Amino acid sequence: MGTVTATEIKDYDIIFDNVYGEPFNLDRIGISLSISERPMQNIMLSGSDTSRFKCYSDDGVIVLGGRFKLLSEYDDKTGWGDFVLKPGEHLDYSVYDMKTNTLMSTGRIAGK
Repeated sequence: MGTVTATEIKDYDIIFDNVYGEPFNLDRIGISLSISERPMQNIMLSGSDTSRFKCYSDDGVIVLGGRFKLLSEYDDKTGWGDFVLKPGEHLDYSVYDMKTNTLMSTGRIAGK
């Protein structure tokens, strides 16, 4: 599996890159998100949810150097339901291979 890194928040969506390793299908991953400043605030999202994830390729495969984005439910903030990132907060993420239940990568990105 690849190593996935959140590289930017653009238009309130989170852009992820496969920076190392093998290609993988987007529907195979899960992403756990939490807010550093409010650690009890967390959410788990599945790559198989096409309303929340968008692949830059038509086949759903994230190749080395490939990108996908996690779509915010809002037009004016990054968030999903009650989970909303406020300006100046930091988003911690963990990316999992849901088929093998293994951790692929973790990281942190600053909110807008």
